[in-house]
Amino acid sequence: MKNLLMMLLILMLTSCGADALNKTSKSKSTSVLSNQVSIIQSETNDILSDSTDTSTPECTAEVLKGWKCITASIVTDENKTYKISVKWSRPNLPSRGTMLMAVGGAGTGESRLDTPSKIMMDELADLDQMRVIQLEFTDPPTANNAWGGYWNHTGGYKSAGLAFKAAFDFILSRKIIRGSFLNYLGGSNASTVAAYAMSNYGLDKYFDRVVFQMGPILPDLANACSKTSASSFFINNPDHQKSVFSLINFWALGDVNNNICDNLANERVSILKFGKKNFPNTHVHVIVGAKEVTLGFGAWILASNLEWYNGISAKSKIRIIRPEMAHNNSYLDMRRFLKLAPNEVATEDPICQDSKGSFCDSTKRSVEWLCRACDQNHSPDSSWVDVGGGCFHKQTQNNCSQCAQGTFCNGKETIEWKCDCTMSGSGWVDVGNKCFHRKTGSQCQ
Repeated sequence: MKNLLMMLLILMLTSCGADALNKTSKSKSTSVLSNQVSIIQSETNDILSDSTDTSTPECTAEVLKGWKCITASIVTDENKTYKISVKWSRPNLPSRGTMLMAVGGAGTGESRLDTPSKIMMDELADLDQMRVIQLEFTDPPTANNAWGGYWNHTGGYKSAGLAFKAAFDFILSRKIIRGSFLNYLGGSNASTVAAYAMSNYGLDKYFDRVVFQMGPILPDLANACSKTSASSFFINNPDHQKSVFSLINFWALGDVNNNICDNLANERVSILKFGKKNFPNTHVHVIVGAKEVTLGFGAWILASNLEWYNGISAKSKIRIIRPEMAHNNSYLDMRRFLKLAPNEVATEDPICQDSKGSFCDSTKRSVEWLCRACDQNHSPDSSWVDVGGGCFHKQTQNNCSQCAQGTFCNGKETIEWKCDCTMSGSGWVDVGNKCFHRKTGSQCQ
């Protein structure tokens, strides 16, 4: 269990929410800030306004070179105090839009220390002209609270959601968001905390697009606690059950030994039950890993996430299951969604496109070949012959041309072929009727 707890704590899981402050379709002015949220201290001691980029000092860490950094303390509607750090790229540069990231686990940690995450941020900033804002909750662990961050006061997703809202209000008040749209990225807890804030505190009105990884979870605590529910805690194995219960009991109730299932009416945990479920102005993208079942936090995470996904409606929504991913990130997916403006449509999944083509067999007839992507092992219909590795062949009635040549996939291996051609090189195998095949040593896409 300790390993699972540590895994969640150190994950570089990011959440980004963004929306255009000047769009006519949504209210973006800072007048929407809650009067109940007060900024009690800006540790930079600067009076920040529209010249935030100019007046804010550069970050001191080498990994944040060229970025701007503010640290502050915030107070939520529950009168709970949290420390935060806000860091952003592209100071004094125009940007198409903004991508906001929060950190998963307890909300603590620097995502740019994770090389793939740093590369993704730099590509968004340099290639896609997107401002990247990182939000980190920086309260350290204590003797009574091994988490810190946005679990500094426990209180479940209600308190963490209010902390997220207060931090977002701080970002709005400092006018750090740039461009015509705002997208949000969050993983694991960072997705669930933001989802609570969207449903219960209306933050969806700011987010043109959200990209959630490894979450959100827990739309309704009653379903998670019911042993007959498809999204029950109890579909996990005993070790996964114990670790998940310990985490949620502590976050919600401040004691790992209290049973959250004795508090089914607890609005601090259910993400959707007491809040809105329709996000008509926000695109929603969810990315989860098939190996979460064995290498992550168990089958319950996928089932609970599916319940949340099926429970919402949005401007558009996509849910992707990555076959080789557990409780970690798909950076290609993140960037391809996060760089999109509200009117841009997510393109066909570049990772899960099938490979296909044709080759000549020994009868000089053209054969179509198809290799399925992302571990899909079923053929489109019964006319295809399974040749292994998710690849299928189908013979056609078309004759091959004189000196036809090319490549095809066979069991995920790329095979070069020629028919009626002058042969050169080694490794060719005569398959009959002046047709030859040879292995290339490379794998099919």
